[in-house]
Amino acid sequence: MGGQVVLLQPEGHLDFEVLSKTISSHQVTYMGTVPSQVAELVAFLQNKNGTNLLETLRCISSGGKRYSYEILTLCDTPRRDSVYSYGD
Repeated sequence: MGGQVVLLQPEGHLDFEVLSKTISSHQVTYMGTVPSQVAELVAFLQNKNGTNLLETLRCISSGGKRYSYEILTLCDTPRRDSVYSYGD
């Protein structure tokens, strides 16, 4: 059993096409980010009917602002945990 760190190209976190394809192609299981980016990524994937690109994610860790209920229900599933590092 092993692990691998996957880094995006510079500014790759702003390109949701690159981000979602990287998560899928590298079978990323853990993602650390802020709730607003999760919300934007989910909205992007819903518009493209591609939320299955996040199937490999097992844990989304974030901090700062709270998730909206809609985002939380999409992210926190029996196969995936959402972890809040800090927040209001």
